[in-house]
Parts: sequence; structure tokens; C-alpha cells
Amino acid sequence: MMTPHGNPPGIQDILMPLYAANDPARQWDDAEQLARRSRRLAEAMAEEHGQQADAEVLQVLALVALIAAKIHRDMATRGRIESYLVQAGWPNLKIRELLRSAAQLLSAPTTLEEKLVADALTLSQLGIKGLARALVSAGAKGHGIVPCLADARKTLTRRLFTPAGQRAAAPGRAALRDLLERLEGELDA
Repeated sequence: MMTPHGNPPGIQDILMPLYAANDPARQWDDAEQLARRSRRLAEAMAEEHGQQADAEVLQVLALVALIAAKIHRDMATRGRIESYLVQAGWPNLKIRELLRSAAQLLSAPTTLEEKLVADALTLSQLGIKGLARALVSAGAKGHGIVPCLADARKTLTRRLFTPAGQRAAAPGRAALRDLLERLEGELDA
């Protein structure tokens, strides 16, 4: 059974405190948005390419993606998540695969679910909203606008792993490219 947001019941209680310590651009609502975007990409891959993602794995992987490093470092947190998934009826192998996926998601996605979440994360960094998130995050860390814009420019060339992600990225890339050019022009003026 899933909540109206598509989340397994109770997972928010475990994960939300971990998000509270994140910067303002990487909060629980961002994780839920990442999960929605991942599901939309999965639907497109199923319709257009006949590739089916495991919906449960996709949802939980998207919800932990922004805190994966914390989960990997903190054995107590990892244990709470494992315990929750066992109680939710997940087989041990599926739990181990999910945690492995979370650990390698950003560096080397291999499964369809990993690729969909990695693409959704890249899509969230494009366009006006993506730049706004980058600026909020940079400000929260005390970084200036110039390094933030340089990082945003790198996002323009970030690899997308699925045809659905590649297609969805075009408008966001165009919007981000335009914004960066305008901002950089203002900074040079």
C-alpha cells in the first residue's frame, strides 16, 4: 500500500529527519518531486520502449537519492531503513540491491531504476527552477554566484541515461543555457 504521494507508509517518518539537516534546496519536498519525475520517466520508458521499472524500488530510491551519502556513512540510519523495508515485506536481496543502488546512483547507474532516478535528478537541475535551486544551495553553503554559475554550466553537459530523460532535458537545457548567458552578461557588464 502506498500513500497518496506514492510513498510506502511510514517511510517519511524515517527519512524526513535526515532531510531536515540538508541545505534548503534538498529537502523532503524535493525528494518527493524527484520521485514524481522518476515515475513520469518510468511511464515514458514503459510506453515508448517497453522497459518496466520496479515501481517500489524506483520510489524508495528516488526518496533516498538526495541523502544517499548520509545513509551510506551512517550504519544506524542504514539499519533503520533496512528494518523498515523488512517490516514492509521486502526480501533481503531487494533491500541490499536498493542500498547498493543508492550508493552508486550518482557515479555509475546501471539498473533501469538507477538510470531513471539519475536522469530525474539531472532534470531537476535544469531550467529556471534548477538554477534557482543551485543558487539557494550555494548561498546556504556561503558560496558566491560565479562558482555557482560555473557548476550550473557543467549541468548542461551532464549525461542522461535514458531516451525519456534525454528527450525531457531539451527544454530545461535551453532555458538554463539562456539564463546563464543572461546572468553572465550581467556580471560582465
